[in-house]
Amino acid sequence: MFSSLGFGFMGLVVVYVLHPWMANIVDTLPSMLATVVAYILLGLFVIDYINSTISLVRLRTTSNKLVSGSLDDLQQYIESQISELRERQQKTRLAIDRWYHYSIRRIRRAYPSAKTVDNERKK
Repeated sequence: MFSSLGFGFMGLVVVYVLHPWMANIVDTLPSMLATVVAYILLGLFVIDYINSTISLVRLRTTSNKLVSGSLDDLQQYIESQISELRERQQKTRLAIDRWYHYSIRRIRRAYPSAKTVDNERKK
């Protein structure tokens, strides 16, 4: 019930607030620019549609695999996915850490006389 009320309220906001505001903006655009913007938005919607369809197909194949297996297979699959995510997270953290240290080294080389806040507190 609450989500229906929220959906209805937001629909009213779109119709009575957002639409007139956007209509004024679109009316001020030259027709050629409006056409270009419309084609760009269309392209983005098509890309989103294709991406969503690919995701749904992947989800369906994964869910079919899970449904056909036992609970032990499901648990094993989930554990493998968790371990894969942890590995990716670790690699990402290492990459960020390397980038951070590289950036700090470059800044220190570029500004050798600069002092960090931590160095100033230690003195």
